[in-house]
This record gives sequence, structure tokens and C-alpha cells, in this order.
Amino acid sequence: MRHDHLVGKLFQEGRTSWAPGGFFTMVGSDCRLDLFWDNISQEDVWRVANGKVSFGVWYSEERDLFFLYRFEGCHWSDAVFSAMTLPEDRRIRPPFMHVSEKLQVMLTLVSTETGIIQAARTLTFSHPLSKKLCLAVDKHFYASYIKSWSYAAFADRVARVYEKYPLPEMLTKAQGCILCTGQDALPQV
Repeated sequence: MRHDHLVGKLFQEGRTSWAPGGFFTMVGSDCRLDLFWDNISQEDVWRVANGKVSFGVWYSEERDLFFLYRFEGCHWSDAVFSAMTLPEDRRIRPPFMHVSEKLQVMLTLVSTETGIIQAARTLTFSHPLSKKLCLAVDKHFYASYIKSWSYAAFADRVARVYEKYPLPEMLTKAQGCILCTGQDALPQV
């Protein structure tokens, strides 16, 4: 995907303001990390568009996914994800990751004040992180997870994790967490 077609455009047509935050989604093998930041500086744009980015995946005993990310010069951040938060028609199981296969993630940095994309980039995860991510999201499709899932229960489970791990950096050290450095995806010809 050519990112020069995205930068400078509205993230969503007709919407010019957003609440701050980072949101990870995974639909099949399509991974996105959408960042909505206030007061974006040129340094922020450079970090997202060009800087070193580290990623992590950890999931709780209840199978909720915590996607971790850190931009060069910044602290770790996280985005909680459950496939059940997606509209039903977008709930697509992730693929099985064969040896050496890797997922890519599309990053977008959006100004909360204007809704305009300030930076966009596609990075590749390591194979171990890709595999862990697919296995974690696949658990969202288990009958036991679906049967017990509700927004209220999800919010309660996430709150309990944050009580135990109040800082995202703590999740990077939790048992079962996989970390990697994102690699720039090769341009598609």
C-alpha cells in the first residue's frame, strides 16, 4: 500500500476530531494500529514514519489480548483487543502461521484535533510474534470464550489485569509475552 495516498487525508471521511488513544485491530491477517494523538510534533511524525518500533503480544488467562508497542524514545503503550469487539461481519479468524511466515501491521498516526493522518507505515512482525498473535486471536473464536463474552465482563477482566500490571512495561515482562522489533515491509511492486 502506498502511504503517500493516506498522509494528509482524513482518517474517516467527514470526521475531524477524535479522542486520544491507540487501537489495535486484527481481521484475518490484516493488522492495524491506529494512533490518535494530541499536539503531534514533527518528532512524533518521524518516530511513527521512520523510527524504531518495538512490539509485544501478551494475553491473559481469560484470553484477552494486550498488544504492546513502543516508539523510539517513548515508553511502552498498549491496546487491548478482542475479536468480539468487532462487528460480526469483520470477525475473521487469523491464519495458521507456517514456519517463517510473518504478519504485517499498518500504522497510522492521526491528529485528534483535525482527524488528518500525519504518518503511515507498514511494518513486519517477527515469525514468533506473528504466530503468538494468531494463536491469541484464534482463542477469541473458541465457543467457551464467545459464550462467556460481554462488554461488561471484558471491561472487568481488563481492569483486573491493569490492577496487577499498572504500566504497559510490566506486561512486557509478564510470562508468555513475546517481543520483537518491527521491520519495514518491502514495497510491493
